[in-house]
Amino acid sequence: MKIITVVLLIQFGAVLWLPSSALSAETGRQMGEDAAASLKKDKLSRILPVLESRVGDLKLRRKAIDKLALLNYEKIDLISSLCDKIAMDSASVESGIAFSLVSILIILS
Repeated sequence: MKIITVVLLIQFGAVLWLPSSALSAETGRQMGEDAAASLKKDKLSRILPVLESRVGDLKLRRKAIDKLALLNYEKIDLISSLCDKIAMDSASVESGIAFSLVSILIILS
């Protein structure tokens, strides 16, 4: 497992960890949050390989991952869909434009 993936999983584990409440109204909300966290992890698993292949500098990748950890689901979903396009054909002009958009979304967040 790559170092980036491990770092990301640790960060998300720390961000998403909530003390469990004893069978209260919070339980339903927490289950919803768990499902959202699962979806977010799925989207991030599609973003990481693109970052690893396109960004050579480890320090820059770590900064990008730190910023991704703070983004809301909608932005992560958008970045993930762009990364799906990049993964399909990484040598095309469209993938270059898509990666530029990914970079801008991460930098300006």
